[in-house]
Amino acid sequence: MKIYIILKLIVVIYTGEIESAPNSLDAGSIQLSFEQVFLSKFDGNLMYDELKRKIRNNETLNEEDTLRFIILPLTKNDDRQKFIENTFELAKEIKDDAQRNFVVAGILSATYKFIDKKNLDKIWGWIEMTDFSRLIEERKNKAIQEAIKVKEEEKIEAVNKKAKEKDMEYAIKMLRKGMEIIDIMELSGLPKAEILNLKKELTLTQ
Repeated sequence: MKIYIILKLIVVIYTGEIESAPNSLDAGSIQLSFEQVFLSKFDGNLMYDELKRKIRNNETLNEEDTLRFIILPLTKNDDRQKFIENTFELAKEIKDDAQRNFVVAGILSATYKFIDKKNLDKIWGWIEMTDFSRLIEERKNKAIQEAIKVKEEEKIEAVNKKAKEKDMEYAIKMLRKGMEIIDIMELSGLPKAEILNLKKELTLTQ
C-alpha cells in the first residue's frame, strides 16, 4: 500500500522572464503542489508610473506600495539593469526615512543575485552617504556585542560548572572520610540537600 502525502503550503515567485512552469512535483510517495506567482504578468512600467505619481504628488505610500517597489525590478521589462537603476532612483525620493530605507534594502535583497556591479556600487555608495549606513553599522555592532555577551555568559557558566564539580568532588572525599554533614557544608559551600544526595549515591554504589 502506498501512502501519498499532499502538501499545498509552498508559494513560488517567478521573475519576469519566466511565463510558465509546472505547478507540482511528483516524487513518488511525496507530491508537492505550488501556488505560483508569475511577475511576468505584472505591468512593471504601469507600476513604476503609479509609484512615481504618488511620490511626486507627496502622497503617502501604503504597505502594498512598498512591496510593489521591491518586486518592481523583477517584473517583465526590456532592460533589467536600467529598470533596477530607475527603481532605485525613484526610491531615493521617498520622503519617509524609515520607509525609504526599507524599500532600498528590499530592492537590494531582491536583485542581489543579478544586479550588475555598476548598480550595486551606486546603491552602496548612496547607503554610505546616508543615515542608513549608520543604522546598518549600529545593528552590526549590536549583533557583535550580543555575540560577545553570549560568549562571556557561556564562559562564566562553564567556570561556575567547573567550580561546582570541584566542590562536589571535595564533598565526596569528605563523606568517604566520615566527616559530619555540617562540616562538609561549611568547607565545600554546598547546601545540605546536595550533600545528602551525594551521600545517598555513595551508599548505593558501595
